Amino acid sequence: MERHTLDAVEWVFDVGHNPAAAQGLRAALDRLPPARRTFVVFAAMRDKDVAGVVAPFVPIAERWFVTQGNTDRGATAAELAALLTTAGAPRVSTAPTVADACAAARAAAQASDRVLVFGSFVTVGAATEALRLYCASSPSADRPASWNRV
Repeated sequence: MERHTLDAVEWVFDVGHNPAAAQGLRAALDRLPPARRTFVVFAAMRDKDVAGVVAPFVPIAERWFVTQGNTDRGATAAELAALLTTAGAPRVSTAPTVADACAAARAAAQASDRVLVFGSFVTVGAATEALRLYCASSPSADRPASWNRV
């Protein structure tokens, strides 16, 4: 798990993609100071136990932003949305790309909210790239981010 603050919103990134890793991530989140609301950016491979991976987060997520992270093995946004709706997720939005899902979550989140990005290495890699967390400084970048490794 890695945490970043961006626009006064806490972003948490984790590459866990099985139920055991999801349970560990949920336990780690429960040890953090509480967030006002939690949004989730999620994409996963179709051959994983996706229902088991999302189950720990359905009770705490205000809204899910799902997408297909990998065109070959990834579950589609529609498949993930259907699974989450069946699991009882209150609000699920689909996006064409991880970058679009991150942009939608960033637009929805406000100060003291948390955005959790997880599901695979592909998802987290695309998200950190889209949010420009690991790029050289640029005068055209939105705002600088601070980060803390947990």
